[in-house]
Amino acid sequence: MAAMTIHLAGDVISAIAKWAPIEQMSAEEFILSAVSEKCAKANALEEVELFWLDLARPLTAGN
Repeated sequence: MAAMTIHLAGDVISAIAKWAPIEQMSAEEFILSAVSEKCAKANALEEVELFWLDLARPLTAGN
């Protein structure tokens, strides 16, 4: 398991080293951007899930 973690960490570091300069960002900016994008996608998925849950609820007499 540790070997796999080290291998994946190496892949992540290689990707940052490759893409951060292309995006004209520091490594820190690149990581923050990637994390922010993932969080935004997670939030969007949560909003969609809540929409479908709300839609599936029975209509109340007031609607």
